[in-house]
Amino acid sequence: DPLVYVSNLEKIVKPEGRVVIRTPYLGAIVREGFLDYVYHEHQSYFSLRSITKLFLNLGFNIFSACMCENDNLNAEFVFIKNRVAANYSLSLKKFLSVEGLLDLDKPSTYKQLGTHLKSRRKRVQQELKNMQTTTIVGYGASVATVSMMYQYQIVNFLNFLVDDDHKKIGLFCPSANLRVRKTDALYMDNVGVLVLLASRFAKEIMQRHSQFTGKV
Repeated sequence: DPLVYVSNLEKIVKPEGRVVIRTPYLGAIVREGFLDYVYHEHQSYFSLRSITKLFLNLGFNIFSACMCENDNLNAEFVFIKNRVAANYSLSLKKFLSVEGLLDLDKPSTYKQLGTHLKSRRKRVQQELKNMQTTTIVGYGASVATVSMMYQYQIVNFLNFLVDDDHKKIGLFCPSANLRVRKTDALYMDNVGVLVLLASRFAKEIMQRHSQFTGKV
C-alpha cells in the first residue's frame, strides 16, 4: 500500500531528512515496451508526476530524479521532508518533458499499449507455429519472464526453459509444468529456436551464446 508506506516514512524521517526511492519507471515501461513488468502484482508503477503527488500529500517535496545507473527500467527519486525546492532542477525538467511526449497521463496511451501487445502476441504465435517441427526453448525463468510467457500465450509452443540461475535448475514453471534446465541444454537437445523471454538482457544473452546456431 504506497500511501501507508509513505505515511510510515513521514513518521520516522526528521525535518529536512531525505528519502531515496527506486522504482520501475512508468515512462520506461511505456517507451521500451517492458510489458513483463506490468504484471508484477506486488509492484506499483510511477511516473515523476504521480510519485511526486503521492509524497507531496504527506509533506515531502521532490528534490531530484534520474534513471538508475546502467538500468533502463528503474528510476531513482529523492524527496526532502518539509522543504520546498526553489526551482525544478534540469533532471526534473527533463523527466517532465519526456512524460509530456509519452502522454503518461492519458488513458489512450495504455489502450494503445494493450493494442500493441495483442498485435505482437498474434505475430509471435504465428512465427512459433511455423517452427513447431523443431525444439523450441524459452530463455529465462524469473517472475518477469514467466509473466511475459503467459501474456504472449506461448506456453504450448515451448519444450522447456533454460536459466542462468542455478537455484532454478530442476524446478518447474507454475501451471505450465515446463522444466527449467541449464543453458547447456541449448547445445545438447537439438534446439532449433530460442525465445528470449528475458528481453531486457537480450544483448548480453546473445553475446554469451554466440555459438548457438539455431534461430533466436
